[in-house]
Amino acid sequence: MLERQSGQIVAAQKAMEIFRQELTNTEVKSNLEQEHTSSFNPAVVQPDSLKQTSSTSLNAALDAYYLAFEDTHRASESEMRKSFQTYQPLIKSLKGVVQEVGLTALDLGCGRGEWISYLQENGFEAQGVDSSPIMVKQCQACGLNVQLQDLLMAIHQQSDSSFDLISALHVAEHLEFSVLYCLVSEAFRILKPNGALILETPNPENVSVGSHTFYHDHTHRNPLTPSALSFLLGYHGYERLDILRLNTNPDSLKLSGAGPEIERMNALFFGPQDFAVVGRRQMPKHTD
Repeated sequence: MLERQSGQIVAAQKAMEIFRQELTNTEVKSNLEQEHTSSFNPAVVQPDSLKQTSSTSLNAALDAYYLAFEDTHRASESEMRKSFQTYQPLIKSLKGVVQEVGLTALDLGCGRGEWISYLQENGFEAQGVDSSPIMVKQCQACGLNVQLQDLLMAIHQQSDSSFDLISALHVAEHLEFSVLYCLVSEAFRILKPNGALILETPNPENVSVGSHTFYHDHTHRNPLTPSALSFLLGYHGYERLDILRLNTNPDSLKLSGAGPEIERMNALFFGPQDFAVVGRRQMPKHTD
């Protein structure tokens, strides 16, 4: 517990140091000092240049903060790789269709890049996009093909039928519905026949997730249900829809005892913490 708290303090200090460095590397510091010596009034409207620079510095600090938050609260790489095993049947299915050319994948909101690395190890030519400069730099430092870009812009730039797999792991809950709607629609366009879209998100069927842990992340908007995401994919023409429930709590945390009431309580409070909806673009039908 003390080690985690110490790590959080160090992460917060790093975020503030980045903020100070960004501020120091501009002319804002001297401007502020000059204003202060002449009875600076904080109520006075600031020049546009100052607003812009302050906003840029704050964005950099918040970006660093969020990376520290992810490093502290997200699962370890080994835990994530264990969770990725859930997708092995899908990967094998895609490999069974693609024989002469390699598999292609696009990961939207790739974060620290663990999923891209996993896909590469499984034979994919995988690339990713993210809106966080710090996370993109971290991925690029590891040799991953990741670009700093808005996810919808990234999809719009792709040609029809370009990818065997498109993934957005823990991204949907950050998006306005209009953006999510466009993501699902455009992903269908750029998927190859039999290609798959994966949307993974926190599972509100678990009451502890839906009412509490979901809100640890200040960038989360609202929980999404398996039924809602399944309908969204089906509405856009995806078929062979599967719901995968992931990351169940260990038995040591569950209520002891037997009977339907205990089972129901364990399912509600200690069931899968995440779920994924997987949809496929239909293979073209051959006509004689």
